[in-house]
Amino acid sequence: MKVYVSNFWSPKKGNSQAEYEDAHYPPHPSTDVSGARLRFAVADGATEGSFSRQWAERLTEAYCRASSTEPQRVYERALNRWQRWLGEYMDSRAQAGRPLLWFEEAKLNQGAFSTLLGVSFRSQPRKASHEGRWSAVAVGDSCLFQLRDERVLRAFPIEDSGDFGIVPDLVTTRSNGQEMIAHSARKVWGPWQSGDTFFLATDALSCWFLSSRERGDEPWKILRDLNTEAQPPFEEWMASLRQEGVVRNDDVTLTRIDVL
Repeated sequence: MKVYVSNFWSPKKGNSQAEYEDAHYPPHPSTDVSGARLRFAVADGATEGSFSRQWAERLTEAYCRASSTEPQRVYERALNRWQRWLGEYMDSRAQAGRPLLWFEEAKLNQGAFSTLLGVSFRSQPRKASHEGRWSAVAVGDSCLFQLRDERVLRAFPIEDSGDFGIVPDLVTTRSNGQEMIAHSARKVWGPWQSGDTFFLATDALSCWFLSSRERGDEPWKILRDLNTEAQPPFEEWMASLRQEGVVRNDDVTLTRIDVL
């Protein structure tokens, strides 16, 4: 199969790019991708954790590169890379004469937290260019939307804007992380065909999408036109939505996958 992937992201209003805590993988902005099996992921690092962006980055990378998309295998790979990164970070701080302060260590011991949404595509052996199967795994409130012929075929794991809560399920680096992901991970699968579009979005944009749809609007047309003359740049568009109060002020990440 062949797809065109576009990634868009924006830190919350008032924050710099360095304070952005979401993640997406692969990390390229826009490109063609082809293969018999393809994977993509987004994650929303929780602000209350320490180094949640780095944890979100390792979760998305682990989903796309682990030997299996089973949540436990993904978690094991992500945690191994997190522990390696953390050790290197602490060593670099010590070597620079800036070891972690007591309050930094205390917050770090509380763990890092993130949502995770990953989707995997597989081609049919005899119909590699035209159709196949997809499957997705979600922990938390980052959402997938599948579009075909101007219809939303699937919204996962949340289908109603009223179902977004204050505290979503999260993947954590704490000692009970393996148990938590086994308990909270949700799965779904379905067919894809050429012409389909998939959106992977973190919670603020997902809630906007579902709210717009419930009002009878067609939000997928806006997302489909991003990076064209029909739409302003993503940062400007997000700023206007925040100004209007129709999107919560949060980091926003969108991966658009156009199946060619």
